[in-house]
Amino acid sequence: MKIKSTIIILFLFCFVQVQAQESEVIKTREYTLDSTKIDNYVEEAYGDKAQELIYDHPIRLKTIRDILLNRVLIVETSFEIPSTYKKLSSIEVLPYNKNLQRNKFNIETFNPLKYKIDFYNKKENQYIHIDGTQFYMIIEKFEAENLNK
Repeated sequence: MKIKSTIIILFLFCFVQVQAQESEVIKTREYTLDSTKIDNYVEEAYGDKAQELIYDHPIRLKTIRDILLNRVLIVETSFEIPSTYKKLSSIEVLPYNKNLQRNKFNIETFNPLKYKIDFYNKKENQYIHIDGTQFYMIIEKFEAENLNK
């Protein structure tokens, strides 16, 4: 009886060890955009057209603030980013600022407004992989009723 219980205990110990080795810890770190940089993001993306296209329209400015502060989340992860995520390199930059160009990704200076991302998508959240990094963006779907909160 003692041998039988020892064998069972050894079997369970081995099973637990195998399970522990197979489960990988996924580490993530989430970043939100800096609210003090909203004007910088707008001016970089829209250049000389910022006043005409954004600042002269309070609702557009409110929408931009909502996009940047409430609906864009940047995630750094240790897991392999799914190939189904859209690549940032496949998204064009906005045409308003002639000096606008793609820069090497830097979390401190990254500006999602530079890109022709469909921020008004009402159907589903969007997942965009920032090429060559372990970062991706989540753009939450647009819900106009949230602008009044």
